[in-house]
Amino acid sequence: MDALKKAFTRKGAGRLYWCGYGSEISNEITNLIRIIRASGREAHYVTTDGFDKTIIHLAKSAFEDNDSLSQEIKNALDSSEMDGYFGVTVPPISVKWCHFERYCNYS
Repeated sequence: MDALKKAFTRKGAGRLYWCGYGSEISNEITNLIRIIRASGREAHYVTTDGFDKTIIHLAKSAFEDNDSLSQEIKNALDSSEMDGYFGVTVPPISVKWCHFERYCNYS
């Protein structure tokens, strides 16, 4: 959060669009948006039904003029309902944590 505050309170042309789930905004996000706006930059809260649905709608909109890609998106969404998320079953993963790279043994 500090990185966003630092970046968006400096002079610049970028805008912050915070996509949140639902219409209830946390105090932390409200404060972030207020601080950014007070510094003369634009910041907005965008109510969504969730990240996944938002990305799906953006993809559909971006490729609505391309029949081939629109059909691929439709097929992926149709198969995701039957085969798991976007037709991909993700196996469990194991993450090895090592603070100092040179002392890690990943074998």
